[in-house]
This record gives sequence, C-alpha cells and structure tokens, in this order.
Amino acid sequence: MELPEYSTIKPALMFFAMINLFYTVMFKSLEIKADDDWSQSLINYIRHNDQSLMESADRMLESFENDILPSTSFTEYCDAADLLRGMNAITDPDEFLKDTLRLS
Repeated sequence: MELPEYSTIKPALMFFAMINLFYTVMFKSLEIKADDDWSQSLINYIRHNDQSLMESADRMLESFENDILPSTSFTEYCDAADLLRGMNAITDPDEFLKDTLRLS
C-alpha cells in the first residue's frame, strides 16, 4: 500500500493533535472522584481552575503553532505531537500509518 501525500492527511492529524493536547495539557490534572462521573468531574475542574486553564490554553496554542502545525511529514508530526515516546509510542510511523489506513 502506498502512503498518501502528507498534505492529504494533515487536516485530520491536526484535529487529532488538538484533541490530544486538550487531554495531555489542559486536562492533565483532572481527577475523577469515585462518586462523580467524568463529565461532572470535568465541570468541577473547569469551574475551579480558570486561571490554570487559561495558562494551559496558551501552552497548547504555542505547542500547536510552533511544533505541530509546521510539520511536513507524518514522522515529523509524530515527533512534534509526542507520539514517539511513552507507553503507547509509535515505533515505526510509516508502518503505523500503513496499518491504520489498511483498517479503513
């Protein structure tokens, strides 16, 4: 299977990156209490952490604009989006992309 041009898949990857930044930057400190569901915990977190959320939004935007948006290849995107490190790291970006596109 031949990989598509990066420009073809870039919009979808940018959307994923933004959602991923919400979870890894903005809501990094969100704790779910035993008696609350996720949405209630999120509401309470937003209600009580407005200043830190504004600061997180600035960090998110800076990371998105300076690191992720300028990427010119899927491998560069994976590096900028921090997908090559951690427990669920992508070890081979091209092979990962081929496998992902083969599923659709």
